[in-house]
Amino acid sequence: MSTLRYNRHGSALGPTLAVSVFSALVFCGMSVETPSRNNVQVQVESLLRSQRVPGAAIAVVREGKVLSETVLGSASLQLAVPIQRDTKFQLASVTKVFTAIALLKLEQDGALRLEDPVSKYLSGLPSQWENITLRELATHTSGLPDIIASPNKPLTEAELNRPADQALLLAEKQAIEAPPGAQFKYDQTNYLLLMLVIEHVSGQEFRRFVTTHVLEPAMRRTGWGDARLIVDGRTDMYTALYDDRIENGTNLFEYPKYLDAAAGLNSSIADMEQFASLLTSGRLLSRTERERMWEPAKNRNGKLIDIAKDMEIPGIVAPAVGWFYADNSAGRYPRVFMTGGSAVSIVVFPKQELCIISLTNLQAKDDPLPIAETIAKFYFPDIKPLF
Repeated sequence: MSTLRYNRHGSALGPTLAVSVFSALVFCGMSVETPSRNNVQVQVESLLRSQRVPGAAIAVVREGKVLSETVLGSASLQLAVPIQRDTKFQLASVTKVFTAIALLKLEQDGALRLEDPVSKYLSGLPSQWENITLRELATHTSGLPDIIASPNKPLTEAELNRPADQALLLAEKQAIEAPPGAQFKYDQTNYLLLMLVIEHVSGQEFRRFVTTHVLEPAMRRTGWGDARLIVDGRTDMYTALYDDRIENGTNLFEYPKYLDAAAGLNSSIADMEQFASLLTSGRLLSRTERERMWEPAKNRNGKLIDIAKDMEIPGIVAPAVGWFYADNSAGRYPRVFMTGGSAVSIVVFPKQELCIISLTNLQAKDDPLPIAETIAKFYFPDIKPLF
């Protein structure tokens, strides 16, 4: 499972780049730099070498246009297969971004509201669960126990093979860990419930609804498949989490089908560029729904749920619907982000409509978030890093 891990300086992922297109931009009253193609590529390649990333693909997208793309390195160290634009990477918890968009599409269509209690759509839940809102599920502020016993370890055979209703029943037998909306706790029960809500409201199986309403037509080669499955065109996965050496690493990428809303998608930089183009240009969700998706979570008394201090990060970091919200610029450069499997990330600057996608095949102690911020600095020279 892709758990959110942070050290003192950030989280846990890894990136890449093959710069192709740059253009001068002016937006939100701020001038955007037009960085040198060679300068950006040299800096990114240097970062990748320093982190020993075998292979990566990185892109910068704004308002439907790809400003830069870098694709380099190896998809298989043993077979010397190069990364290409259509090479697929395991997105792990970045899958939650697509679940959030599915949820917001249903809200946009008037089929549900984030403020609705989960019991409006699902019956038979424990009484303490009934008043939890969809927003609290999507922001990991529900206080629910986790259906995964050890989120930072590979799932057991029992966890991988049990059906959804049995997994949920086991969670229902555990005590609730905090009142709804009181605090942040990253767990997977939330997204199983959201998957069931989306199926109930849409009348479609979860994968079918997300594929039809979120992935198509822009992301036709993106789909589910954990590390146990053979996925056409997918890179091998490597890890440097446990040792200084780079080793084969797949066991944290094994998921049961009941975690489809939380993890399991595979995508390429080509597909992710299409997704970012639709998202930043407003063709995927309305501006109102994007703002609701990216709004930092608050408790039921209206106070921001800020986890920056716990992460030893300056500024504000708060959970959002399928994402995390962060700001250390007094509102000038707020950003939303999501990481997956300590190997991939997506970062959006909503005010600037700029998106940075980092896909790598290395689980690392320092993830692509610092690299995304390094890239962002080429466009916003006065931005201060968070990670």
